[in-house]
Amino acid sequence: MLAKLKLLKTPAGPDTILMISGILIVWFATDGMMSQPFAAVYADPAIVLTGVLLSAAVILVALWDALRPLGLSASHRIALRVLASSAVLVPLCTKIVFFFNDVEAGEGFPWWLLAVCLFWLPARRRAASLVFGIVLLCGLVESFWPQGLASRSFAPVLWSLWIASYLVYLLYRVLKSDDALA
Repeated sequence: MLAKLKLLKTPAGPDTILMISGILIVWFATDGMMSQPFAAVYADPAIVLTGVLLSAAVILVALWDALRPLGLSASHRIALRVLASSAVLVPLCTKIVFFFNDVEAGEGFPWWLLAVCLFWLPARRRAASLVFGIVLLCGLVESFWPQGLASRSFAPVLWSLWIASYLVYLLYRVLKSDDALA
């Protein structure tokens, strides 16, 4: 598994940063450093419903592609599978981390949408970075609009973003075809 994730083969760059962040997520979560009194971050029910419907649609399209291929390229098929897996795992892992740290997880932005940028990889890295930034900006604006930073705690939002980024990255590295063991 370590060889498949290329932990030993790529000692620099985003691989190292995100792998270290994964270790820090687990350490902070088990050490209780996150269990400071945070204000609950409640989302608009319309945003939550939209996120649930969108995730259901993505999962159904990925299942349909698995049963009857849609004619996608290999990179788009991997991106679709990562997006569908993220739609399930990101909210689940975020809620688990928040539960074990006694933090209310009321924030409803679908952070798994960060995986949309994978549709532009590997050929168009700048476009992928732009899409990642747009989703990130939309999530931050939705999380703090219209009350602003004063009324909500920034920590749960950052935790959700961090966990989502790490899981999207990890799923992409695991599902990428050139990561297969030699």
